[in-house]
Amino acid sequence: MKKNFTAIDVAGHEFYRAIRVWKHVLSKEQIFERLLNQREKSLVLAVKNLIVAVVGVLWLASNDSSMNLQISFLSLNIPVAYVNFAIMFTVGASLLFFINLFILETFVRITSIKLFKFDNAEALTIPYHGLNAWFLGIIVPHRFFLSGPFYSYYGGILALILNIPIALLFIAIAWVTFPIGFSVVQENGINSVIGIFTLAAFIWVSAIVSIIPFLLVRIKFSKNAQYIRWNFLNTIYRRQGIFPPQTQQWVSEKWGQKTRY
Repeated sequence: MKKNFTAIDVAGHEFYRAIRVWKHVLSKEQIFERLLNQREKSLVLAVKNLIVAVVGVLWLASNDSSMNLQISFLSLNIPVAYVNFAIMFTVGASLLFFINLFILETFVRITSIKLFKFDNAEALTIPYHGLNAWFLGIIVPHRFFLSGPFYSYYGGILALILNIPIALLFIAIAWVTFPIGFSVVQENGINSVIGIFTLAAFIWVSAIVSIIPFLLVRIKFSKNAQYIRWNFLNTIYRRQGIFPPQTQQWVSEKWGQKTRY
């Protein structure tokens, strides 16, 4: 049987397997709290890197030929090409942390459902992160009440609108840094130090951007019969000192011949 899953679905499945291990070591409250701490770390790192990238792009837009940094008694004069390289790596890191934040949100929902049997993960996080309380009644629909179309669509539209400024910041950064990067490569070539740095930055950002569609596109999966038979079921039976009852059939299907034990 073939089924379609996204990479996020696969990650959620693997995380649930990990939860089944962790719940024997930590309490469910500790698991949930640590997960929320990791989510907060990702958010902080994503925002910090984005702010640094925005400040750098604003400086690039000023058309200065170099950046002057005064550190104690040391004065540094950094060319535009190197500033552009640093911004590209920083914005790539920010995007990666945002992607990680998105996946951790999925893990929080899984934890809420599997460990606490509660389907509103954000409501469950309020004692830990009360700053989420303002949108609790906006984004999440009421379970036992019906509302008009305005309330039904307002939450989703609001969530989309709030994410537009962040998306525009990333677009603006790419709009400024990529042309500069192309110019650097054309003028200095990829054999130069700054050319190699800029090419590395292009690859870094492109690789991270490619993660987004990969996470969202549904991929066709089928059961790995050989793994289930020989690595999973066979291991369980062999611990008991016996072979699985279907061993002869499995060997026949794999090698096209009967084997007796």
